[in-house]
Amino acid sequence: KEELLNDGTAQQDLTASGLVKAAVKVTCGNSGSSIQSSFNNVGGTITINSGAGAGECTLDMGFPVNERYLSVLAPSDVDRLATCYASAETVLSCFRFNAAGTGINGTIMILVY
Repeated sequence: KEELLNDGTAQQDLTASGLVKAAVKVTCGNSGSSIQSSFNNVGGTITINSGAGAGECTLDMGFPVNERYLSVLAPSDVDRLATCYASAETVLSCFRFNAAGTGINGTIMILVY
């Protein structure tokens, strides 16, 4: 079920298909990880924690992400890559790195479908 609210916000049940469920732009790293912007169409609050190494962070999306499709993007600078995986039902573990596999603190954009 989709719903368009009076403020122009579109919302959709978690089990429905079609809309992006959440998106978040973060600075990911071993210190000072932060959420730069985000939205969540299915409820819950998105939180972030810094990781143990450069380029690492974890996000609690506030809803189940363990069986969702993800799109994970790093800025298109040369040698910038990023990945995330569901490490718990609501948690994504993310890593930003270069082609050699070395962690790089910086921005990641994550879309959850």
